[in-house]
Amino acid sequence: MKTLVIKEKFSFRDRFSVTDEQGNVRYQVEGKILTVGKKATIFDMNEREVARVEEKLGVSPKFELTINDELVATIKQKISLVDKYEIACHDIEVKGNLLGLKFSILQKGEKIGEIRQKALAATAKYEVDIYDDSCELLALSMVLAIAFANEVLVGAAGGALVGAGII
Repeated sequence: MKTLVIKEKFSFRDRFSVTDEQGNVRYQVEGKILTVGKKATIFDMNEREVARVEEKLGVSPKFELTINDELVATIKQKISLVDKYEIACHDIEVKGNLLGLKFSILQKGEKIGEIRQKALAATAKYEVDIYDDSCELLALSMVLAIAFANEVLVGAAGGALVGAGII
């Protein structure tokens, strides 16, 4: 198992680092808002694009996850009073509190990753545990897509994620 740490704000307007447990930078995430639909790009340490999360315009937030130029998943948020998502991705399901960003990612019933907010952190800090190295970018992309979908939905309703320290 390895752990990735996101210590910055989840936002399409930022550039932030994703580190390992020892504080070594593993990825850079850069958001863009001056495009049709929001976009976040994940770069490796050689500044090579390795994954992308793109919003597709529609009635409710829908995000496409691309890894190494291959569309691997879509995440669509359903309009409801509770956090419900449709996830289309090879035997993948997500369970837990999606709006609170504490959930597990499962493939064929096996946990491949999970995210949780680090308690008592001075700044917003999230840990993404990766149980299957081959799913590292998928898990990271899903975390970002769900956080961004929450930002779109809740941000429009009054900025609750800002108050929670997520954006």
